[in-house]
Amino acid sequence: MAKHPAPAPLPPTGRLLTERELAERLNLTVAALQARRQRGAGHRYIKLGPGKRAPVRYPEAWVDEDLAAGVRSSTGDPGTAAA
Repeated sequence: MAKHPAPAPLPPTGRLLTERELAERLNLTVAALQARRQRGAGHRYIKLGPGKRAPVRYPEAWVDEDLAAGVRSSTGDPGTAAA
């Protein structure tokens, strides 16, 4: 029997960033942000409904955690040095 991944933790309460807001914050285009998400290289997100066209939101707390952990938003982003 195939193992299923553990369910993702519930998003924290707080502000949910739109794609445009996160793209502006990371100095990326919305298209670049979408491409990263599709490759599995983007920030953690939640979908606000079923299907491919459901709106996507990025919990600000998760984005802050990713950035603090050194997750890079692009190859030009210095991030933090690996320990």
